[in-house]
Amino acid sequence: MRVRFGACNHPRDFWLRCRPEDGDVNSCWLWRQAVHKNGYGVVRFRGRVEFAHRVAWKLRRGDIPAGGRVRHLCGLILCCNPAHLRLDLGVTREDRREIAKLAKIKGMTQSIIAESFGISVSAVQKAVRRARRMRQEQQAT
Repeated sequence: MRVRFGACNHPRDFWLRCRPEDGDVNSCWLWRQAVHKNGYGVVRFRGRVEFAHRVAWKLRRGDIPAGGRVRHLCGLILCCNPAHLRLDLGVTREDRREIAKLAKIKGMTQSIIAESFGISVSAVQKAVRRARRMRQEQQAT
């Protein structure tokens, strides 16, 4: 079955499809139209099919840099509330080194590190593992 997308050519049309049900601007604004098989809202906006939360980010905060990901702070992938979204630009090699150093400091939790870098705890865990693996490979050679 093919999903049909309603055209959204104006920001007003987009925001009408994800208003907060209870009128509370701090609550999640769930996407009420087409949903991709992965569970994310999708919309044809200005001629292009995009994920709804990415369109919400672009309308309120501007373009998304290449390689950038828009993450949901609330954990609901249908949420389009810009206050619940953050831009994740990934972790650079220098960031991984710094994260690995910080992870060795007593009292420095992974959640504190994640918050300071603007990434998830799982990204911190991955960076620590990768730094450890790279260090082991260097010692083996």
